Amino acid sequence: MHQIERMSQEEQLLALRDILAGAGSSPITLEYLSLDTNSRLSMWYQLAQKMGSVIAAIPNEYTVSSQLAQFLNSLKSMDFESLVSLLSSMV
Repeated sequence: MHQIERMSQEEQLLALRDILAGAGSSPITLEYLSLDTNSRLSMWYQLAQKMGSVIAAIPNEYTVSSQLAQFLNSLKSMDFESLVSLLSSMV
């Protein structure tokens, strides 16, 4: 986490994309892949809390696809346990 915070915004975005894609062999990607599920969830939660301050924000001009918008809206109706289970399977 601290490694990402010390990067430029452009480097942060590249590192997060690599992590999400499971691509690359950067130290940050390899470290992420070594984390257990709870640690991965915690990392994403902490990143989300710091977006726009220490971590690069999502650009204002960014628009999500209609499929992603539907998916995000479906998350709103899930109960807590189902949401945690889904997110755990995704990280």
